[in-house]
Amino acid sequence: MKLIKSSVQILDQINESEVINKIASIARTCYKSEDNSTPEKDKALVKRIIESGHEAMIEHYSISVKFICDRGVSHEIVRHRIASYAQESTRYCNYTKDKFDNEITYIIPSQWIDEIPEGKCSWADGDWMCDNGKSLFFFREDGGKSIDGFLHAIQTDETYYNILINDGLTPQQARAVLPNCLKTELNVTANLREWRHFFKLRCSTAAHPDMRVLALDLLKQMYELVPTVFEDIYDTYFGNKE
Repeated sequence: MKLIKSSVQILDQINESEVINKIASIARTCYKSEDNSTPEKDKALVKRIIESGHEAMIEHYSISVKFICDRGVSHEIVRHRIASYAQESTRYCNYTKDKFDNEITYIIPSQWIDEIPEGKCSWADGDWMCDNGKSLFFFREDGGKSIDGFLHAIQTDETYYNILINDGLTPQQARAVLPNCLKTELNVTANLREWRHFFKLRCSTAAHPDMRVLALDLLKQMYELVPTVFEDIYDTYFGNKE
């Protein structure tokens, strides 16, 4: 089995001036103020639109994002209705095949496991070993038993998935034993208004810890690319960058 951390990546090449120009040019149709357009005035217009809550205008620009996360987190992401999705399918992906290195990949839970390195992991001679041949027994006193139990559980899961496949079951049948920590890849395309809604829900301290790690990371990336659109939300969680 293999263990990796979750991650998130923006798939588009984004130029803020182009984003602002598109939103502003569409918004100016409402006021027939196209003749007033300049880069500075357009940016000010978009900021006023957001501040006033007139966010229908920012629905006209969309961004695609790739999440690598566990299945539990992906179930939360796909609850956002105004988006398009493409997700790694456990019905068709056979994890015993060579293209998956004949193993199952799991996500390391960020909220209570921080000692396990990424890479292959296996149980041998009473010890957990990683792919560089080093022991994984360096657990905290308060978390060691839980981490050990987690590793044994997912190794057992992989063993029985392989047994079911070898017995002739299809991937969509064998997936019944796969856990929430199974790695999945999920591509999401949503407009800027929906991404703002996503951040307001998923960056909150009330969000699931693994979901929040990804949302905060993505918020930083979005802010770096389109600060005018995400500045207010960024400031809420990270403070004014100035």
